[in-house]
Amino acid sequence: MRTRRVTPTGLSLEAVESFFVMPFQKTVSPYQSRYYKRTLIPYLGWLDGKGQLGFDSKQLIVHRKRPLPELAAEFVKLLEPTHKRGTRNGYRGSLARFHEYLADDGISLKRIGRVHIEQWLVALSDDGLAAASRVHILIHTRAYLHWLSERNELRADPDDLVRSSDMPKLPTYLPRPLSLEQDVRLQQRLEASSDPLHKALLLMRLTGLRIGELAVLSHDCVRVDIHGREFLKVPLGKLNNERLVPIDGRVAAIVASLQRASESARRVYLVDSPSGERVSFDRYRQALAEACEGINTQEPITSHRLRHSYATSMLAGGMSLTSVMRLLGHRDIRMTLRYAAITQETVSKEYFEALPNIESRYRDALAATSPTTDFDPIKNLSDISHWIRKYIASEATSQQAARSLLKRLARIQNDLDRQIAILDTARPRKLWQEWPVN
Repeated sequence: MRTRRVTPTGLSLEAVESFFVMPFQKTVSPYQSRYYKRTLIPYLGWLDGKGQLGFDSKQLIVHRKRPLPELAAEFVKLLEPTHKRGTRNGYRGSLARFHEYLADDGISLKRIGRVHIEQWLVALSDDGLAAASRVHILIHTRAYLHWLSERNELRADPDDLVRSSDMPKLPTYLPRPLSLEQDVRLQQRLEASSDPLHKALLLMRLTGLRIGELAVLSHDCVRVDIHGREFLKVPLGKLNNERLVPIDGRVAAIVASLQRASESARRVYLVDSPSGERVSFDRYRQALAEACEGINTQEPITSHRLRHSYATSMLAGGMSLTSVMRLLGHRDIRMTLRYAAITQETVSKEYFEALPNIESRYRDALAATSPTTDFDPIKNLSDISHWIRKYIASEATSQQAARSLLKRLARIQNDLDRQIAILDTARPRKLWQEWPVN
């Protein structure tokens, strides 16, 4: 409404229905559309009751959620001691979808079979759910079916109902850091702004925080070690772990300015509202959108791209993967390896710096006219292969290129072996010296 400059009284039924299908210039799945309806329609009804809506809210078709069946609710309740609230909500949503499907088709748990699961898999795909969402739903449902089987509420084998082969293959997405020009321009805008939210986003860019970690960062978040070095204490976040991120004077100054900007008497969070509550994710996203106006990018600049930019800049600066892994709070090195796939600056720099040295080495050796020059092309080819294995094949992202180069060198070496066998085997070294160098 703010973007289109529309008041509630100026809203039309067509505009609201259009928002449910394409809320942010992007069509959403039917399931997501129903979620928007369930969330927004009560508010529209409240506006209508006050006479502040431009149409009758009763014209909107409400898709009401069925309550979770007793068995499913009991299963989710049993997860409380071992699972976080967000995880339990994920289970609740997955089981709600599963039971909605069973209720719509009149299928009971006792007689559910593999054919019903196959039809449900097709329905999930038709709903337009992403592969990762379907994987989560199937994992949650399979755990639920195992629990039902242990209680003799299920006749079929749960492992036959939901199989490992049912899990869709997840696409591999590379991180999307900002280009150097975009990164510099955005940092300059954020630093020049007097808005505390812009300063907080700059802090996020310079420390690699997730937006959820930024939102709950405590007012007293800086720690100092015995050497006087300062660290940012990042609270429990997505992976439920704390960490210390080293900071320099620039970041420390940003933190100090945010501490002074707090207007709340409670001062719990580093960035808070006047009432002392933490700032919502939507407010951060709005502040980022304001700061990014006029910066041309092929893809929208999201808050997580600031984290991607931080990680790739650290790797390009020479930090090891394990160190960056600790800075980002990853628990598995494979999460950090994604950034190595797009950080080719160090490998490329070493590779192209080495090429002239290699060419010079062989040019000097071939140009030498002294009969005592001990030039062995086969040995030198082996040296090149060894160099490639050491400096290129050691990088996970360059292994394919290394294999291709090694295959080409092997073919050259085989050709040379055949030529040596044809030539005068008694004078191989002198013949090599007489060959012209192109």
